Amino acid sequence: MVCRGREQDRCNAGGKDIKNKEVIYLVEDTPYIKKPEDKIYEVYYHNGVRLGDFLRDVDGYYKFWPDGERNGFWEGYVLRAIADKEEELNKKWDAIVRNDPKINGEQE
Repeated sequence: MVCRGREQDRCNAGGKDIKNKEVIYLVEDTPYIKKPEDKIYEVYYHNGVRLGDFLRDVDGYYKFWPDGERNGFWEGYVLRAIADKEEELNKKWDAIVRNDPKINGEQE
């Protein structure tokens, strides 16, 4: 797919329209995932530039993996937006971990 001008943002996001007022956007990318809880989320900057992925690690928490082809600096507000989104994705799992006495070291 060749993208030029205004179509570049849509092209960068895999054809999905992601423009809005948020700093970053997630696009689900789950073509080969067997378990729905192991979704992969592609992360895009508000202008459609791909920043990386959120992948679920072996500990059950999502981690951000930056795109290795990105060079240069990252603004603080972008880093905060990524951190906020990571916390949002991990909120449900973190509550499970914190409330399980076998996991958090409290024995019944």
